[in-house]
Amino acid sequence: MGKTMSLKLHKALLIDDDCLTNYLHQIIIEESGIFEEVEIAETAMEAMDKLERENVKDYPEIIFLDLNMPGLDGWDFIKDYSIHKKSDKKTVIVILTSSDNPDDKIKAIFAKGVYAYVNKPLTYDKLVDIVCKYLH
Repeated sequence: MGKTMSLKLHKALLIDDDCLTNYLHQIIIEESGIFEEVEIAETAMEAMDKLERENVKDYPEIIFLDLNMPGLDGWDFIKDYSIHKKSDKKTVIVILTSSDNPDDKIKAIFAKGVYAYVNKPLTYDKLVDIVCKYLH
């Protein structure tokens, strides 16, 4: 499994409408031992509702966000999140997508709160690289 991590973070949030993808990514994150908790939302609206109910200290350190979802998409989530975020705690948004649209990559560079644009699937090595770059 490559690099090992001694860093311990509180929570990761996965937002993706594909339950199999969520399941696989949840396993990767849990087996990494980096996060105490992995939370899943299958829509951007469900994720916003979860975050609204969160105690500020329980906000996730990282959000893995799919772009293409029914209803509110990932871009809508980013816009709403930056407006409604109630915590000053640093939260890293990572776009985790199967989109190969170059416009999405460019848009991600300028999106508030987005730190990385990563192609699916999430792997242990990608996870460790993201955590080392943005949360260490």
